[in-house]
Amino acid sequence: YHREYSYFLNSFGYSSRATLESKPGVSPSAGRIAEVGAVAQREKTLFLLSSPYYPRGVHSKFTEISGVPVLEMSTQWLPSQFPSPLAQRRDLVQRMIQAANRGKTDSFSLDSVRLKRGDG
Repeated sequence: YHREYSYFLNSFGYSSRATLESKPGVSPSAGRIAEVGAVAQREKTLFLLSSPYYPRGVHSKFTEISGVPVLEMSTQWLPSQFPSPLAQRRDLVQRMIQAANRGKTDSFSLDSVRLKRGDG
């Protein structure tokens, strides 16, 4: 949805393909959602990362257009839900793996995912 996951993705050697927001802080228009949704579908995007405070209606419309699931996770540690920031990150990585494995015979596992050196 927003560029806030760029550093997280980079720690795994990935980068963001696009954001729903054309400008930071400005909600995407219906046209922008349709445009990014069509690109996501065409490029077989595995998931959209978003924080839970972004509008769920936008998430729903994006998924409806693209067929791509939205994975929500706060970029701030939620101590009431996770014992540590690392546990929260591990939860998101597991959900990313589940989304990536959707409908595939060869699959990823948490053991095959490694952080870059210096990131824990």
